[in-house]
Amino acid sequence: MKKSSPVISILGMVIFSCFMSNCSSKLKPFEWLTGTWEMRRSTGGTRLEIWTAHNEESIAGKGLMINDTDTTILEQIELTYRDNEFYYIATIPDQNNGNPIEFRLVKTEGRIFTFENPGHDFPQRIIYQFKPMEEQADNDIAIDSLLVRVEGLDGNGIDYGFSRKKIK
Repeated sequence: MKKSSPVISILGMVIFSCFMSNCSSKLKPFEWLTGTWEMRRSTGGTRLEIWTAHNEESIAGKGLMINDTDTTILEQIELTYRDNEFYYIATIPDQNNGNPIEFRLVKTEGRIFTFENPGHDFPQRIIYQFKPMEEQADNDIAIDSLLVRVEGLDGNGIDYGFSRKKIK
């Protein structure tokens, strides 16, 4: 097995500490999340996640379901940085007596962010995977995609695939 050089190890620690500390904005690793994410459902209707920068330490979001002219708020979401950690906080009107449920960031692997709350019934884990623009055949539109997986610690769960269209 090959040992990594001390310079590479130190560089990795500097990058990681910059990620975990204030490098201009604490939420810089999540700036890509701002905007509107859309998932068209095969059963009809559209699910949206809309994220906006709230301040240097939080991004506010909401989940919506749209069927024809009817819009339902599914959840209020916040991604926040406090006590040197990131938290994904969901408030769902008909769950947990309407109280917020916190999931702490436990793993970052490239563009995959895993949040966990082992004490919650379901989900116990929320995974956001960002896939940046993939070229389309007409070369006029690029699409970012977002895979959101909610699951138990056993790995059983549900996937939600969203896309965000951008004009070049």
